Amino acid sequence: MNVELVNKIKRITIIALASDDELMETIVLKGGNAIDLVYRKSSGTLSRASFDLDFSVEDEFFQDEQAISQRIQKTLEKTFLEYDYVVIDYKFQNRPKKANEVAADFWGGYLVTFKVLERAQYEQVKGNVDDERRRAIPLLCLVFD
Repeated sequence: MNVELVNKIKRITIIALASDDELMETIVLKGGNAIDLVYRKSSGTLSRASFDLDFSVEDEFFQDEQAISQRIQKTLEKTFLEYDYVVIDYKFQNRPKKANEVAADFWGGYLVTFKVLERAQYEQVKGNVDDERRRAIPLLCLVFD
């Protein structure tokens, strides 16, 4: 696993989400990646080799699931293209898949997964989903809860 590449992808993802004013009003990066940004900001690197970014969200984030999914997807696709990457296999899912009735009011969120592929490689195999997936940079997860 290329930690520098994973960190670059995480950094681009954070830039993407921060570039959307509406998303910026409702999400907050949390956990180890947030700590890394504060304490390692001068170097511009993230040290953790995990493939996930965790975000806290405000209640209004949950109001229109389809609109939020589309907004995140468009934002990621646009920003990654600016860095010569293509987003593939984007998925937006409820987390947990089935909410416990007792905890439904305060527990749960969304899991966003996607892969990225260098634009040049994508152009070579465009339309061949299996080749796209084989050449893609490993799966990245965003957790919103």
